[in-house]
Amino acid sequence: MWMETDQLVGFVNNDSVGSWANSGNGGTGYDLLQSGSTKKPLYKTSGGPNGKPFLLFDGINDTMGTSSTSVINDSVGTIIAVFEPTAQLGTFQTFFIGRKFGLYYLMDGASHHWGVFLGSNVLSSHALTQSTFYVLGLVVRAANDVDLYFGLTKETKTTGSSYDAKGQAFLASNGDTQQYGNIGVVALGYDDSALNTTTMNDIIQGLSDKYGISV
Repeated sequence: MWMETDQLVGFVNNDSVGSWANSGNGGTGYDLLQSGSTKKPLYKTSGGPNGKPFLLFDGINDTMGTSSTSVINDSVGTIIAVFEPTAQLGTFQTFFIGRKFGLYYLMDGASHHWGVFLGSNVLSSHALTQSTFYVLGLVVRAANDVDLYFGLTKETKTTGSSYDAKGQAFLASNGDTQQYGNIGVVALGYDDSALNTTTMNDIIQGLSDKYGISV
């Protein structure tokens, strides 16, 4: 899966966006969609990194997700993102993925923060600066039930089979009405493998150059 906001065409400032097409090799199953008129993020043409547009999710009910429930179906994967927290809530649970174990690496221009996903549906968190764009890379290794949830600012655990989406990908929520993220997103990608350090660094450096984010 790969998508960047400068690939969206025909939008003006504050337009609602209901479809963000995958330009990677995974096909249309990875397209991020939203049909609800009040749940679509807004397309923003100012305030983005290096003059680029971004999608603003309101933290109330905005979310996008794949229609396919089996696009994330392996026990290992890599996620890359360019994003900002738009509400300062102390800490930002950057990723919410799988059920067993993952490790993320946050590139913030000042220091590099490692965090461990310990199996209780919570990632260790790091306080991020509001309205600051970051480049983030995450390699995930999980024993089962790998699902992708990106951009949560809080975690309110629910129970039962309705809790996870069985391989679906969500942006700004986890498919649960109790959880939404106040975020601006410029780029989001997923590869169905654990990218090596050289490849990961090349991608991160390319994104940092394009979007003017020091890493």
